[in-house]
Amino acid sequence: MRKFFRRLSALIHRQSLERELEEEMAAHRETMPPGRRRNFGSTLRFQEQAADQWGFAWLDHLRQGLAYATRQLRRSPGFTLTAIAVLSLGIGVNLAEAHIFNAVLRRAELHVRDVDSLCRFFHVTPQGRRDGFSLPAIEFYRRNNTLLSAVIAEARVPEVFLAQDSNALRASAVSGDYFGELGIAPVYGRLLDEQDDQPGSPPVAVLSYRFWQSRFAGDPEMVIETIRLNEKPVRVVGIAPPQFGGLGSNPNLWMPVSQYAWLTGSARLLLDYPVTSMFGRLKPGISREAAQAEYRSLIAGLRQEQPERVEANERLELEPAGAINFSPANLAQLLVPLTFVLMVLLVLFSAAGG
Repeated sequence: MRKFFRRLSALIHRQSLERELEEEMAAHRETMPPGRRRNFGSTLRFQEQAADQWGFAWLDHLRQGLAYATRQLRRSPGFTLTAIAVLSLGIGVNLAEAHIFNAVLRRAELHVRDVDSLCRFFHVTPQGRRDGFSLPAIEFYRRNNTLLSAVIAEARVPEVFLAQDSNALRASAVSGDYFGELGIAPVYGRLLDEQDDQPGSPPVAVLSYRFWQSRFAGDPEMVIETIRLNEKPVRVVGIAPPQFGGLGSNPNLWMPVSQYAWLTGSARLLLDYPVTSMFGRLKPGISREAAQAEYRSLIAGLRQEQPERVEANERLELEPAGAINFSPANLAQLLVPLTFVLMVLLVLFSAAGG
């Protein structure tokens, strides 16, 4: 602490100290023989070393840098302003790209119960890798597995609109055991359960905390209120906690899978196409490798029962649910803005270089 105050005092009385040092060094040189004066060295070097000891070197460097920048601005303002614009835009686009990278490829902070035992399933074929399954395939795997305590599903619901809003919501259709298996507790009301996912159950939804705050100003009375999705009445039964954004989808709301057809007009997308993500909970003491081996054998049974749902040479892989997802869709999300960033920077640096 004394060192800090000593440096602060030196910073305040900088000019006086520099003057005293200069006078002392001049007097010292005067008393030297002519031969030793030549070997004494640069006075400026000693002054710079003393300045480093007196005060804050980084502050001196900052002051020198600002002085140099000011001189450059006066000498060639056009070039300097162009360079500043290039740097500002470059920093901005890189921050935007970093945000996209963080959202798409980072290891998700899922904030769920026992995240280490939660796995995500992937198809692997000679054509590539995908994370989508049809609902009948998921039901087959759920019925026939012995090493998972639960199999849960989540699918994006396209073209969902709230009342007269023109922007589509991000909506997810989930299996009835989704919230219970993940150990999520509501902020208000309740979350979806298996009864909600039964055919004929009243249409209900759970709002994400962020959507509830931004769209409904955090009004607690929204719980048990009825909203209109695609011009159809849906009762809000609860609000999810702020730290929970799904298993990577970050939707505005969740609804039961059984209500997908009622809301969109058709369940064909879920039934016939691999668009639903499948997650599994390992039983205690079961390794991911053991579960993967069992599911690779189960795929032969699915090929016999539902041959249209299994491609040639297809196999299944399991990964931790929060692992980086290098799916083609995610890579495409990154490639487009990254290409734009590189093109913008190339044009700007070319312009800055004259």
